[in-house]
Amino acid sequence: MEQTPSSDYEGRKPFGERVDVITARSQLMGALARVRSRVDAEFGARQWTWLDEDPNKLYDPCDDIHEGGYLDRVRQGIAFGFSNDAWPRLLAIVKEEVAPFGFTEFIDVSNDNSRAVYIYNTQDGGYVGASVEDNDSFGMDYMTGCRPAPPGRKPRTAADSPEPGSPTPSASPSTGIG
Repeated sequence: MEQTPSSDYEGRKPFGERVDVITARSQLMGALARVRSRVDAEFGARQWTWLDEDPNKLYDPCDDIHEGGYLDRVRQGIAFGFSNDAWPRLLAIVKEEVAPFGFTEFIDVSNDNSRAVYIYNTQDGGYVGASVEDNDSFGMDYMTGCRPAPPGRKPRTAADSPEPGSPTPSASPSTGIG
């Protein structure tokens, strides 16, 4: 899937009014776990790989203008045995689960070999990515965008050294969701 920037990636709300990163993580991990369960119920149980579910994973400091902010980027599963014909229903399930958390703006980045979207949260920032690649695999991931520090965490700046175990931050949507 091609990299797709959006002016809505950063969010429109003032930084301090955005949902904090720990709440966003909880919302998105729960929503995408429900997607996996619903997909299993409708399409048959699958073996889901490519899951980042470690509750102790550290957040990355934002590397942009929001001092004290964090971001979270998490892969939320890939399973095989899906055709492009399944895409409309798979996408409907994803939309239903992430919309309550503000992820409602859809950017279609499909091409000849894949069906794919980024679903942006235009107010708080971030995106959810979903795709069916090469007429076989269905995958999901998310990036919260820069969010306020979680409760009890000292705000960080991009100038601070990375926390041990933090993944490399990325300021724009990734390539290759699935």
